[in-house]
Amino acid sequence: TITLDYRDYQARVSYDLTDRDRISVFAFGAYDYLSDTTNDIETVLFGSEFYRVDARYDVRLQGGGKLRTAVTWGFDQTRVVDGRNTRDTLVGTRLELTLPLSRSATLRTGLDLQVDDYRADPRPYADPDDPDTQAYNALFPPRGDNAAGAWVDVVWHLDPRLTITPGIRVDSYFSNGAKAAAAAPRLAAVVRLHPKLRLLHALGVAHQPPSFVVPIPGLAVASLNGGLQTSLQAASGVELDLPFATTLTVTLFDGVFLNMTDSLGVRL
Repeated sequence: TITLDYRDYQARVSYDLTDRDRISVFAFGAYDYLSDTTNDIETVLFGSEFYRVDARYDVRLQGGGKLRTAVTWGFDQTRVVDGRNTRDTLVGTRLELTLPLSRSATLRTGLDLQVDDYRADPRPYADPDDPDTQAYNALFPPRGDNAAGAWVDVVWHLDPRLTITPGIRVDSYFSNGAKAAAAAPRLAAVVRLHPKLRLLHALGVAHQPPSFVVPIPGLAVASLNGGLQTSLQAASGVELDLPFATTLTVTLFDGVFLNMTDSLGVRL
């Protein structure tokens, strides 16, 4: 009586317009479905799918720089309780630039923008005054979410043994009439102790809107009133070049999480 169906795919096509210009289309997605049929009645226990199509235009600039412009389309959908679907249709665009400033410094910067259109099926045969119905509609209302960000960093080779990469990212979010913004500084360093041995260090701050307990396609909490979630992140590692073009890396990570306003964080 059980029906299980799942599939995953990806494909990429690239074409060089000239020796410096390339266009690419990258597509990937996944589909998962689980149902139970009893007395000729099929009940969907779980259904989830997502699809992405990303079109890119890459240019190699004179002097060693690179420029990428890209547009992404996506569709997410998940079956939730009572036979309802939640879905998200998104369109995003981004611009990425890598530009050598000198023999020892390279500038990397970019902009990105994403618009999400969220929709959820109404609860069938439900009383609009039912507290459960009102709670569901308040958590997943039909809405449009916008996110815009800009980032910049510099890869700076101070000497043959030390490379540092300071950077910062600034993001703004809009959801269901609320808005939030945050700046996230970052710093990474690579120390070369030996031609085949390197120490890796990184420090940074990351932000994100309130999230669901687990990342489910098409399911996103509609609330910025509590602000953004924040993570202070640190990493230290060792990287060693081995024979046969093999690299061994061991890294330790540490994270401090603040203002965890997602469903799980609130309960903890």
